[in-house]
Formats: sequence, C-alpha cells, structure tokens
Amino acid sequence: MKKIIQAVMCKIYKTEDPLEREDLNHMLDAVVMKYLSIKVVEDDGMEQCGRYNRTIESFSPSDCKIFFEFKKKDLFRLFHLLQFPDTCRFDNRSSMSGEEVFLRGLYELVSGETKHNISRNVFGRDWSAQSRAFTYFVTHIYETFKHLLTDNLHWWYRNGFFESSADAIGKKMGIDAEDKNMIAHFIDCNCLETCRVGGGPAEDGCNSARWDPLVQRAYYNGWKHHNGLKHQTVDNAYGFTVDLYGPTSLRRNDLTLLRLSNINDRMAELQEGSEDQFMVFGDSAYKRRSHTTSYYAELEERLARWNRRMKRVRISIEWNYGTT
Repeated sequence: MKKIIQAVMCKIYKTEDPLEREDLNHMLDAVVMKYLSIKVVEDDGMEQCGRYNRTIESFSPSDCKIFFEFKKKDLFRLFHLLQFPDTCRFDNRSSMSGEEVFLRGLYELVSGETKHNISRNVFGRDWSAQSRAFTYFVTHIYETFKHLLTDNLHWWYRNGFFESSADAIGKKMGIDAEDKNMIAHFIDCNCLETCRVGGGPAEDGCNSARWDPLVQRAYYNGWKHHNGLKHQTVDNAYGFTVDLYGPTSLRRNDLTLLRLSNINDRMAELQEGSEDQFMVFGDSAYKRRSHTTSYYAELEERLARWNRRMKRVRISIEWNYGTT
C-alpha cells in the first residue's frame, strides 16, 4: 500500500493535465483511507525459535550414527581434524560455536533436509542461521583443505596409490598378471544445474539496473537446456577424488576442461624418469595422449573385449557423481 501511495504521488507531481490530476487526487484519497484502515497486528502468535546450543555431547551414540553417520568418538576426531575455530562469526555479526557449525553442516549434508526443518526440529534458531552456518561450514573446509584436491597428486603417487589403484583396476578387468595394467585413474566431468545466473538486480537500490542477458547465456548449456557449473575430477579405484579442476561454466565441454587443467602434462611431470608410467582413462570424448587415454577405436575382437571390460569398471566415477 505504501508503494501504491508513493507511485500515485509521483504521478500527481509529474502530470500537467488538471483533469488527470483531479482523478489521481481522488485515487490518492481512497488509497490513503484504505491504508489507514489496515489493522497492525502486534503479535502474530508465532512461537519464537529457541536456541538449543547443540554440541556433540548433547547427542547420544545412536543419534550420532543416525543423524551424522559417524560414531560419537569419530565425530570428536573429525571436528578436531577439520580445524573449526571456537567461535564462528557470520556476515550479519551474529556468532555460533564452531562445534555447532560443524554439526549443522554435517547434518545438512547427510540428511538433505530443508533449513527450516533442520532449525525447527534439531538445532533451534531460525532458518537463516542454518543458512549462514552451512555457508561458513563449506567455505571453511574449502579454503582450509582445497589443496588436497587441487594440488595433491604427488601425495597419492608418493604413497603408492597409483600402483595399487592400477592393480585393483587390472584385477577387476581380469587382466593377466604378466600384462600389467597402467591405467590408475578415471577422468570425467560433473554437470551441476543452478538457478539462472544474473536473474536479479546488478546493484543495490530501487529501480536498479538488471544484469546483461549475456551473463546468463555464459552459463547456459544448450544440450542439457539449463544453466550450471562444471567440474573435472580424477578418481582412483578406491572411490577417492585425487584431483579436481573447476568450477567453470557449463558451456565448456570436457576437452576444454582437460586442456585447462593440464592433467596430462602434470601426470607426465610427476612420473618423469620412472619405469612405470600410470595413465588416466576417460570416456570416448577424450583423446589418447601420453598420460590420458580412452577406448580403442579398432574393431579387433581382443580390443573390443578390452573396451567392454573397461566400461564396466570406468562407470564407478559416475557413482561418485550420483552420491554427490
């Protein structure tokens, strides 16, 4: 109603037609009378959200297993290893204990419940507190441990996981022991749908400019028909992601991410001088290079049989995406 009153007053100020001004004055009188007749509700009867101040100790061992999929003793270990501070401060100057932020973030990942339900049924406060806590949870883990995914191939190689992963893949495919398998990892890209990028105002204040339509087009994929982001991951036989590149726009194809990540050259540099050169395997979209390979194009029966066996093993990287 206030906005209508303001709009009518602006119209009265700008119009030069006396008849139109008279009609607008009558309209203004009617709108003001309607506004003054509205009753202001002092108490809507809604129950205030409590603050439960949850800690790991406040959950029983069985609750820890159900809510967080961890044993209670392991929750203490995980909280210590993730290095959350004692007090976490949010952008609206509110604060929450690091232990509660840790529990809220883990619970939302495990349960997938809405922030309203999480706040009302488990942790208290309102949904905005859960939203800020989850944002803090994800940001803290990413900023503290992102090097484990973006620049950590040397650790997996140094500790023998390249060789053991290749052995596990070869065993699953039924490759003879004398024909040592050199494929140690699988590579693929994960497409994550998002809301339309740049759909709102580009600046603060009323009547603010909107984002240029080219912004949302930059994230639109015509094949999947939605906006989104894309990541490239390299997974080993144990289901671990050993390298991650992204996010980039969903407009990018898999070969673009392969080139930008430089994974082939990094694998080659890591194993320089070694007798065994382990490789990364991708689906038919990827090309055969020194340390990245794909299916054989030849129709020879031996190679076709190898392709079929590899397809049954390579699909495991898709399971990882499904879980995520």
